[in-house]
Amino acid sequence: ISSLSLLLVTKSSLSILSEVGIEPHIAAGVDPNPPQYMRLRQSQMTICPFVYSLRLLYEGLSQVAGPLLYIRGGEGYGFANWLERACGITGSQIDGGHSVTNLLVELAYKLGCRTICLVGMDLGYTNNTLYSSHVQHALGDDESILIQDEERYIQAENNQGKIILTESKWITEADWIARFFKKHPRMKLINSTIGGLKIDGIQVVPLDEVVRECPAKDLYGQVDRL
Repeated sequence: ISSLSLLLVTKSSLSILSEVGIEPHIAAGVDPNPPQYMRLRQSQMTICPFVYSLRLLYEGLSQVAGPLLYIRGGEGYGFANWLERACGITGSQIDGGHSVTNLLVELAYKLGCRTICLVGMDLGYTNNTLYSSHVQHALGDDESILIQDEERYIQAENNQGKIILTESKWITEADWIARFFKKHPRMKLINSTIGGLKIDGIQVVPLDEVVRECPAKDLYGQVDRL
C-alpha cells in the first residue's frame, strides 16, 4: 500500500469532518435535491477543492467556499452537452456511475490511486437509520430520521452475513463498484464499512487495520497544484 493518502469525501461527510477538525483533500456533490443547500452551507469553512457536476443544486453550490472543479460526464442530459460546446469546455469525461460515491471511486482511480478504501459506505439502514448519530446531528435534515415505512425497502445481506434493509438505488451503487473493480484488476479496493451492504468481490478490512498498513503523508500541496 502506498504511503500517500488522499481523502475524498461526499457533501454529506463535510459537516461532521468540519466538527472534528478534519479538512479533506477533495469533496464532491452531484445531487439536485434541496437538502444539499443546508449541507453545503454548514460546510462553508471547508476550503478544499469541490468537484461538482451540472446536476448539483445551484443554491447549494453557491455555498461552497473552496475552489470549484467542474466535471464532465455522467449527466444524461442533452443540455449539458450543449452547454459544454457553447462554453468551449473540453477534456475527458467521467462516467460517475449512479451516485457521488461512484463518482469519487472513478475520480480517485483517474488521479492515480490504486488502493482505495471505502469508509461510511453502509448503503443501507444500519440500526434503522440512514446516517450515524454523529452525522444526523451535523445534518439535521429530514433524510437522517429513522425509517418508518418498511414496505419500500429491500432485505439484503451485509458484509457480516446479516440481513439489513436497503434500497434498489444502493444495490445499484454496490453493483457498479463491484463491476468497476472487475474492470480494473490492478486496483486494490477495500471496504472498511463494517456492517454495510455486501459488495461482491470487495475485501472487508477494519479501518484501524488499514491505517496501520498505510501511514498518511500530507498531500495538500500536491492537490493545490492540480
